[in-house]
Amino acid sequence: MYKNKTTNMNTKEVIHFSKTITAGNSETLNARIKNNGTLEEIRVRFYEGANRELSIRPVIDTRGNLQEILSYSTSGDSQIKGNDDYFTLPVNMPVKLDDVAKVILTSASAIDLDFVVDMVVDYKNGLERAVK
Repeated sequence: MYKNKTTNMNTKEVIHFSKTITAGNSETLNARIKNNGTLEEIRVRFYEGANRELSIRPVIDTRGNLQEILSYSTSGDSQIKGNDDYFTLPVNMPVKLDDVAKVILTSASAIDLDFVVDMVVDYKNGLERAVK
């Protein structure tokens, strides 16, 4: 499930993903980018009991070409895991109208797990705001 929340006179949008992932399953959640802008930040919440058995891989899909958000922002791994953790990661990644924000989830757990991922997109100044 995702919800779009727009703030700051419609210049910023928080794309909210949350769901219970069934034990041992994988799933992909999607939300359309509404305009040219900058993906400023990603926030990831793992609840107690995840025990690093839920892998979250946030990506931007541009016409079938997946751009790894985490490796773009950290020059590291493309997935994140945790247990009772909250991560806030600066991204500063350009996004375009009709790109698709995706959260690819893989559970290795024997129990169902909850998570939250928020992606903050700033549409003010479109692509010009992103640092290249």
